[in-house]
Amino acid sequence: MSSVPTQHKEIVYWTGIDHTLIESMGKLSPVGLAAKGYSPLAQVWMVSLRKGDLHWSGYIEAPPYDLVRSPVTQIEDLINNTHDCPTCHGSGKVPND
Repeated sequence: MSSVPTQHKEIVYWTGIDHTLIESMGKLSPVGLAAKGYSPLAQVWMVSLRKGDLHWSGYIEAPPYDLVRSPVTQIEDLINNTHDCPTCHGSGKVPND
């Protein structure tokens, strides 16, 4: 993680985003969180991501911490509103609820 720019280390750690995809980002303050309807204790970033022709921008909230599995956020999943199928062993995608 030492090659990750300092300003991106927190979001990379909590969400698993590839730091090379980040065009811009900013962490929401407790006041900003409340204004957007999040808990003031949440960790939320406004982020703009780009991977080739794919572009996504919006809010990303850090998932609950899990010792067993670190999160991995893919730009394709953000665009398509999908995630890895938990019972497909990484071979499929399912819509987010």
